[in-house]
This record gives sequence, structure tokens and C-alpha cells, in this order.
Amino acid sequence: MTGIRCGSRQAYLDLTGTIISFGCLVHCLALPLFLTALPAIFAPFDHAEWVHPALVCLALPVALVAFWRGFKLHRKALPGFIMGFGASALVGSLFPIHPHEVADSIGALGAGFMAIGHILNHRHRRLSNG
Repeated sequence: MTGIRCGSRQAYLDLTGTIISFGCLVHCLALPLFLTALPAIFAPFDHAEWVHPALVCLALPVALVAFWRGFKLHRKALPGFIMGFGASALVGSLFPIHPHEVADSIGALGAGFMAIGHILNHRHRRLSNG
């Protein structure tokens, strides 16, 4: 009967598989606890008026720089149009003319469009070998 050598590829694969399996186990056990704790973790930010403007102030310059750097490589305007729509919705959600639920929905829609714009920008950059 031969054993697995310590430095063999099989030992490496088995060790890697064990670590990944353990990671899956921890994930499966911890995720329900984490999801249950989320309301308590984010409660201080629930009605804080500074959170949404701060996130928009972070998101807009990042989107602008990301799009511009991508556009210089791929020359595709679509990601910028989508990000622009998303940015407009994000900024529009900050104005107090909407009920809170409507503003949150507009903000979520804007964030979704921003994410789609970033994904398209990334894909176009990758396809243009950037």
C-alpha cells in the first residue's frame, strides 16, 4: 500500500479541497447568523440623513474616472449613457420632493444602472485589451 507523498500534487489537491470544503461549511453555518444580525448591524445607518449623500459623493467620482479611463480605450459611449442615467437617478433620489420609499426605489434603480454601466465598461475595456 502506497501513501500520498507530502509534496505530491495529490496531497496539494486534497489539502486544497479540504480547505475549500471547510470554507463552504463555515459559510453555510455562518451565513444565516450573519443575515439574522444584519438589521442590528446596520440599524445606526437606517435613518441617518448623511448616508445617502455620502454614498452618492463616493459613487459619482469613481464612476466618472472609471468610465473616462475605459472610454479612452474602447471608445464606446453606451456604458457612459447607462452610468449617466444611474447617476441622475442617484442624485434625484436625494431631493426631498419624493416620499422616502419612492426616493429609496429611485436610488436603488440608479445604483443598479450604475452597476450595469460599470460591468459594460469593464467588458469593453477587457475586449479592447485594456
